[in-house]
Amino acid sequence: MFVKNTTSKDIIRTLNFVSTSYWSSGYERAGTFVGTPDNTNASKSRISKIMWKNTYKQTSSNNKFAASGNVEIQAGKTVAVLFYTSPYLDSSKKISEGMLSGDVHIYSQFIPWGIYNIRSNFLTTGLEVDVEGALKAWQCPGLDAVHKIWH
Repeated sequence: MFVKNTTSKDIIRTLNFVSTSYWSSGYERAGTFVGTPDNTNASKSRISKIMWKNTYKQTSSNNKFAASGNVEIQAGKTVAVLFYTSPYLDSSKKISEGMLSGDVHIYSQFIPWGIYNIRSNFLTTGLEVDVEGALKAWQCPGLDAVHKIWH
């Protein structure tokens, strides 16, 4: 999610979310990162790197949790909020025939994130979703570096 600060002051907001990190393998993880460019939206062509900050980290197996993390959006900048989670172990089964006979583990890679109170608590005066940045990232136009999404 790309969020733009349209003001001349830095804004800090709390992002509230729900997710899962359930895998039962020892590799359970979930969290959020915020990517901040090294220049403002007024100088997009001069952005040369993104600084990433971990704003929340879940390191244990949990089939559901609610959490929050503070996000700082500097004046005149667009940040990328990145959510990540481990796959969810749906089931383990024995299959007795076919190519996959034996123990089979079925994982879901549906990324079960939910953001709540985003309009009333997060996207308040001065903050808006940066649709242009979101579309560029989603369409993946063959860029050779992440920071070029901001150009």
